[in-house]
Amino acid sequence: MKNPLAHLSLLSKIMLSTSIAITLHFAVTGWIVQRQFFRSASQTLEEEVQGSFKSYESLWQARADQLSAVSMVLSRMSDVRAAFGTHDHLTIRDTAEEIWRSLAGQNPLDAESVHLAGFPKVEPEWQDAGMAKKWERLLEIRTAVQAALEEQRRNKVIGSSLEAVVEIQANPETYSFLKAYEADLSTFFIVSAAKLTELRRPDEPEFTVAVSKATAKKCERCWNYREAVGTNAAHPTLCDRCVEAVQ
Repeated sequence: MKNPLAHLSLLSKIMLSTSIAITLHFAVTGWIVQRQFFRSASQTLEEEVQGSFKSYESLWQARADQLSAVSMVLSRMSDVRAAFGTHDHLTIRDTAEEIWRSLAGQNPLDAESVHLAGFPKVEPEWQDAGMAKKWERLLEIRTAVQAALEEQRRNKVIGSSLEAVVEIQANPETYSFLKAYEADLSTFFIVSAAKLTELRRPDEPEFTVAVSKATAKKCERCWNYREAVGTNAAHPTLCDRCVEAVQ
């Protein structure tokens, strides 16, 4: 078989060999550079992904710790109510200290004892004189509602406050003030329903409170007595709000 390169001159053969060698050199160099680039990019991407996962893990762990602390406090609220119900300052003191230590077991606290801890400092930008005045007035009205509830409880009309329906009759100024919070009044007073009526007679007091026993069915989830209980066929023992929550 005749050599296909036999007719080429020596110079041509040298140039051809050199070209092939240079091409192979660039091909190998390019492959090495490309491989190193992808390896470096892959390593960088992996480090970024791991860093992101660690950040998310730290964030969720912090949120989980916060929720755990809140859940623990909520789970002990029955102990707090029972302690205050005894009217014994020693029981109240010991219960508060026990809860404080439980919190300290999950998150380091500034003070060793609840009785050595000060109240959190309020940031100046959080202070709102107008909002504080509104809350002061709402709390005054709630105090009057609580007094009326307690009177009906003593008279055996109601047991818990959730068995009550509160009706507030108010002059135009107080009615206008409470109207803005009408949807939340039952929650604020811890009753099943709160009704608001405007009185325009000038000789009437600022507001009056009347308490009656709720006649609606009791929701087995939130224990409120609401007319909507039984209106949902899929959840006949729940009120409308609880149906929305569980669906």
